[in-house]
Amino acid sequence: MGGNFKLSIKSNCIYILTCIIIFFASWENINELRYYVVIPILLLTWVLYFAYNGYKVNRLFIEKYTYSIIIITTIAMPSLFNIYPHKDNIDYSYISFTIATAVKIFMILSIMQFVKFDKKSICKLFEFLLLINVSFFIIQFSTVYLTGYYIDPLVPLTGEPQRYLSGFSIPIIGQIYRPTGFYEEPSTYAAFILCFIACKFYLDKKVDKLVIVSIISMLLTLSVAAIFYVTVLMFFLFVVKKKGYLSYLILILSPVFILALFYFAEARLNAIGDATDIRGNLFVFVFNQDLLEILFGNGILGVPSTLASFILDRNLWSIGVASINDNGIWLYLIIKFGIIGCFLFVMTCLKVMKTREDKLLFLILMTTKLSVLYFSFLFYLMIILLIKVGGFKYERA
Repeated sequence: MGGNFKLSIKSNCIYILTCIIIFFASWENINELRYYVVIPILLLTWVLYFAYNGYKVNRLFIEKYTYSIIIITTIAMPSLFNIYPHKDNIDYSYISFTIATAVKIFMILSIMQFVKFDKKSICKLFEFLLLINVSFFIIQFSTVYLTGYYIDPLVPLTGEPQRYLSGFSIPIIGQIYRPTGFYEEPSTYAAFILCFIACKFYLDKKVDKLVIVSIISMLLTLSVAAIFYVTVLMFFLFVVKKKGYLSYLILILSPVFILALFYFAEARLNAIGDATDIRGNLFVFVFNQDLLEILFGNGILGVPSTLASFILDRNLWSIGVASINDNGIWLYLIIKFGIIGCFLFVMTCLKVMKTREDKLLFLILMTTKLSVLYFSFLFYLMIILLIKVGGFKYERA
């Protein structure tokens, strides 16, 4: 009895530490600060895991980490040796890329190892991520509308304030705020929440109250991008819950909902002025390249030559571009690996997915401003590549 109790305590400690790891690792906006938290806790969790389980590591961990390292080191080789059209023209070295990506993959596989590659336990981790992110968003939202005070978690950590002001107001309600949760701007919050939803849904296929509240929180950011995501997700909910009351409610309210979305989207676009031009400018730079650069990309360490000096000077805004991933993952992939590389990536991911709902969520994710190298998106990729409908593709050792 006492032995089981001690084992239970160790197991719970490992799970709690795993939750802390995945939360801070997915908080991309605090940049390298998160590693000061994650790395020590990760090492401590490994010590506890070995003490609890002996020195046993799942063969999935070793096998997939080895494959990942091979892929990481290989895809950057053309940039390292400047094999045209790939190039090395920004302040991002081969060593920096391989180490940073290898560490993220190690963290992802470690998290899976800590929960023994159990599908339900991994799903619970993403439910935890949704719960803590959405709960903080609701607190943020309620506080700013009730008191006018905005809780900004980034200023004390990075010195950079969140972009929560909308630039417009409406009758009766007045000033409109756009809470951003733990992230720097509303569209970023919406993109990460969408990624967490996609991970959770891939694992359990349930559209529960947590998912619905999470989608509503995305809408409440009033980001134009989030409005697009939510509009498509409404269709997604209609498909998944087509036999439930929610489908009829969506059908009845859809005209009013669509009109409201268009109103807020137009108001927001009028408030931000040149944001559409900024995204359009990036298209011009990308598709004005040579044919080989458009087809095969600039490499993981490179960007279009016309953008390189501005990225090095951190001055993209001077040429009317926000960032190279601002138009979505799909265009980022074209910049890095060309139309051919983007096509192969998308088709590979779609091929391993079995349901139309998972494919729909993936395609929406491809339009977000997430980076393919973000911890959360890499975790999503590891899930869809490692897990099939019934569970993991390989039995545990």
